[in-house]
Amino acid sequence: MIRRRQLAVNYQVSRVRLLRQGLLLSGIVALLLLLFNSAGLFEQLGLQASNLLYVPAPLTGKIVIVAIDDATLNAYGRSVAGWPRQLHADLLKTLSADGARVVAFDLLFDAPSPDDASFAAVIQEVRQNKVGTRTVLIVSADQGSIFHITPGQSISVDHVLMPTSALQGSTLGHVNVLADPDGDVRRMLLNLHTPTHDWLSLSAAALLSYLRVPSSAFSQVVAITPDTVQLTAQHMAHVK
Repeated sequence: MIRRRQLAVNYQVSRVRLLRQGLLLSGIVALLLLLFNSAGLFEQLGLQASNLLYVPAPLTGKIVIVAIDDATLNAYGRSVAGWPRQLHADLLKTLSADGARVVAFDLLFDAPSPDDASFAAVIQEVRQNKVGTRTVLIVSADQGSIFHITPGQSISVDHVLMPTSALQGSTLGHVNVLADPDGDVRRMLLNLHTPTHDWLSLSAAALLSYLRVPSSAFSQVVAITPDTVQLTAQHMAHVK
């Protein structure tokens, strides 16, 4: 009888000890989780894991990037917005003569310029040549706008910056992106929406222009669902 009581006491002591050890271990784990979360480690791990979803794709050789280097900045000025638009018109002529099917300018021509009329004339000129070069210019959400973002699909704002009226006859695409906390851009916002108009992203507008879809028909060929985006019947992407 005494032995049974001793065993019962020992059992209770063991349970208390295990309970204390469990509470101590739980507290340590909770503290570590709190520290990791406050330091953003879980978010960083999630971003690094998402990088595994991005794999290199074979290049087609159909896309050429014309970058602005230091020599060009030194020659024409550090502010690209202040360059004569005739420079861009001459570049467009050169690229069209070399067979460019589409030229997309990732530059915002929102300030009026004396060269706007001649630049617009060149845009129409290369469109009519044997290559039929299409020109895509950009719009951008005004920094003072109120943003509402639908993940993976669209961004809604109340005001955008647009090319000057002389250049608005070109196809337009938006260049707004959503950067992750580490500064990398892993998603493309397909659609920029205002109360009066919608614009596809610059890359989507360039693709459709390459396929010779007129900008007035973009809304007829592009289909957006909660899970997919269909630019054409042959070009579909999943939405994340």
